[in-house]
Amino acid sequence: MPVAEWIKTLHADLDARIAAAEAKLAGKPVKTETEAPVTPKKAPKAKVTPDAPKKAPKPEEVEKRIKRMSPTLTKQLTTVFQDAKKEFKKENGVEFAKYVNELSKETFEAKNLADHMRDFVGAGHVVPVVVEEPKNAETKKTVKKETPIPEAVPDEDLTEVTFKDVKYVVGEISKRVYEANDDGDKYVGLLGLGKFKTMKLSS
Repeated sequence: MPVAEWIKTLHADLDARIAAAEAKLAGKPVKTETEAPVTPKKAPKAKVTPDAPKKAPKPEEVEKRIKRMSPTLTKQLTTVFQDAKKEFKKENGVEFAKYVNELSKETFEAKNLADHMRDFVGAGHVVPVVVEEPKNAETKKTVKKETPIPEAVPDEDLTEVTFKDVKYVVGEISKRVYEANDDGDKYVGLLGLGKFKTMKLSS
């Protein structure tokens, strides 16, 4: 390097040092030729995660009061149908269970299950049984039950009684009435029954 150029460089470096010292004393930032300009870094953008859609709350499941029609419930419901003279079908049991499960708490607790059965049957949930009588049906005759005839008691005492101008003998124990004949006594009825209803033994 030529001496003149070297001296020029030395002076420039000295001037830079003096300027840096003065700037430091004055509180100003010192910028040197060797320092590269600093580019400020951009802060990274924060990733925004979209909120997940909120799930709708599940409706509270009401516990069924009648989960299935047991044989006992079916029998009780059938009896209520019969008392109301209505026909019971299998699907009526399913309808009754649904009817009870849909009642409000206050309505259900106000009555017992038997009363709810009567309400269900009386509310038109069933079809009345229509019994068609056959044409020209014969009138049923009233059958009178015959009074069993007591057996004769051996060696019982017989009492003579005149009833409606006819002589009879009556067994004091069996109350059997005999018509007295020469050929023998003939059984004709019982004391206090039939034609001998007003017959009385003499005391």
